[in-house]
Amino acid sequence: MTASTDPLIEALEATAPGRKRHALETLWAVFLRVEPVLGRGPAARRNLAARLEKLAEEGALTVPRAAKSWDRSAEPPLPRFVTLTRSTPGPAPTTPPALWAPELADFADEAPRSLRGDLEAIQRWLATGGRDRPSVPERERSLEVFGDEKRLEALRSGSLFAPGRLTLTTLRCFAVSPPLMWRGFQGAPVGLIVENHHSWHSFCRFSAATGAYGAVVYGAGKALLKALPTLAEVAEAAGVERFVYLGDVDPDGVHIGRRATEDAAAVDLPPIAPAAGWYRRLFALGEGRTFPSRASRTVNFDDIAWLPADLQSRAADLIRAGRRLPQELLGWTELAALDGPPCD
Repeated sequence: MTASTDPLIEALEATAPGRKRHALETLWAVFLRVEPVLGRGPAARRNLAARLEKLAEEGALTVPRAAKSWDRSAEPPLPRFVTLTRSTPGPAPTTPPALWAPELADFADEAPRSLRGDLEAIQRWLATGGRDRPSVPERERSLEVFGDEKRLEALRSGSLFAPGRLTLTTLRCFAVSPPLMWRGFQGAPVGLIVENHHSWHSFCRFSAATGAYGAVVYGAGKALLKALPTLAEVAEAAGVERFVYLGDVDPDGVHIGRRATEDAAAVDLPPIAPAAGWYRRLFALGEGRTFPSRASRTVNFDDIAWLPADLQSRAADLIRAGRRLPQELLGWTELAALDGPPCD
């Protein structure tokens, strides 16, 4: 596995050379230094948790297994310490300076030693006609240059792709969002995104019968967050101006809706809002019924605030009680009796 080049790892190694275990307090201080935007504000804890999860998946660090070694004072939980899986590099060997390609010359000699192999692979690619290659999807180019189809995605979050350095255009490639399953209808200029595929099928039938939505999109749970850029294509093809989202009422379902709304706004995609009327009907259908949840009972109030104001306290109480509302309550039997969506 290729060693991580994430700036958080590099900064931790520089803060305490030779030390592998780093406490949560150190993680916060270093994260704020290397990511001054992501490290501040209400989403800072989520941003740090996501970065640590990514680094753990890459094998750059490990997190503790014991429950007592996690800080659960807020959502999401954070490890009280992490352990780096590589040793701090020793002194660099003395080598003659490379004559770098013009695209690399301004920063290659200043890059961390751990990136030297990646820079040399790019250098070879440029020297063998890379500038004249046709533009292709990112993973295809990554496989060609590095022999690893995912290496370029890992590098893009590090120092080589800082402003004024490398771009995907330099490497004659482009990012590709995962496809979204959707169906278009002759209807209103609003699209509906649903979390689960059985609900997608029933809401497609509903929209075909009522003309409620110009498109019904299957979000596939958290996969929606990686596929969001594809929504622009859906909106254009279906004539949709905005989307509403409907998922399970549980920690993951509400979090996905909130993140999709925020991320779409950040990159100027068609706006996404909670499907307020459907959520109210979901709560009404779940009244007096018990659907246990195995998710954490800790309430993330940033996520809860995404729901309609009149449902927020009820959703928080539901999660604290270890319960959930599956969106399949709004099944075809329920939908078939309606002439259109409930008013928001």
